[in-house]
Amino acid sequence: MKKLVRDKIPEMIVAKGEKAVFYRAEGSEYREALWLKLFEECEEFRTAGDRQNAAEEAADVLEVITAICRLNGVTMAEVAACGEKKRQQRGGFDEGYILELWMPNIQKTEKTTNRHYFIDKKIQNCYDLFCIKTY
Repeated sequence: MKKLVRDKIPEMIVAKGEKAVFYRAEGSEYREALWLKLFEECEEFRTAGDRQNAAEEAADVLEVITAICRLNGVTMAEVAACGEKKRQQRGGFDEGYILELWMPNIQKTEKTTNRHYFIDKKIQNCYDLFCIKTY
């Protein structure tokens, strides 16, 4: 089985009179176990189903992220501040934009001023590409 569990799980198992073998991971093993746990919890969150289960799984994801941050000397206050700064500068993920194509150093021409190729529509043919002036 060999997986990272919450801190009180070993004592809960013993309190029920059940048997288990466990040990305390350290160093790189602990770090790797946290990352594996994060992937596991993210998948459980992704497939949670109802609202209550989603909230519980989100809490598990947050707990693992908190442990990873603590291991790296980062506080959740720092994470929140960085998150707010990024949200102010770049926005969040509320609108659901998918970047399908990116061509650096592109400038819209006068013809394309009202077109938003990178947000509202796909570039569907060569004409659309010629409407964008490269330099």
